[in-house]
Amino acid sequence: MDFIEEIEIAINALEKQVPKRPIEDAYYNESAVCPNCGGNVANQCDHDYQFQYCHYCGQKLDWRDHPTEKGGERE
Repeated sequence: MDFIEEIEIAINALEKQVPKRPIEDAYYNESAVCPNCGGNVANQCDHDYQFQYCHYCGQKLDWRDHPTEKGGERE
């Protein structure tokens, strides 16, 4: 019973490692938001670069078949 909070933290961290597709943000042109926290994950400076992880919450991102896909990710 003492480890319930720690187990929940570990489960949440593991779930973030499962890639999820970014959500299109209709408010901004060619933008995307994290499906986990809603943070903007589109790089406004370099439109050819796609983040592999959300820099707000750490959610791993899957850009395949996304409208903003630019032909591959960089690590």
